[in-house]
Amino acid sequence: MYFGKLTTLTAALVFGGSAFAAEAVCPNLSDIQSVGITMASQLAYNYYIGYSINNYNTSSSWGFAIGPVEADSEEDTIEITNDILAGLTSSGVPESGEDDELVCFYETGDQSIFAIAIKDYTEISPLKFRQYLHKAR
Repeated sequence: MYFGKLTTLTAALVFGGSAFAAEAVCPNLSDIQSVGITMASQLAYNYYIGYSINNYNTSSSWGFAIGPVEADSEEDTIEITNDILAGLTSSGVPESGEDDELVCFYETGDQSIFAIAIKDYTEISPLKFRQYLHKAR
């Protein structure tokens, strides 16, 4: 009887862990880089985020953003954040966000600039990005 319960518990942990592991996969950096940054929003005076929304060869929609960056316009922001994106080399690190949404953090090499991907997100708002900035700090 004890062995049966132990087997059941082990199976639940293995299969449950496997299901979570399958869901907690960040988009490949190369897929994000191939799409690039296509949009920008102002966070504050001369501070912006650059972002894109895509599935990045996954079955889900992702919002990917880089910022805050100092820029004079949305066009400058797109150029600056694409340059930052081109220099990224590390894989995303998955974390659980608000309401159990999957958030992936990518290392930018600059502690004041963040790169994040948010699963099932169709719009990156400045307010939502600020929430993740505070979480990452």
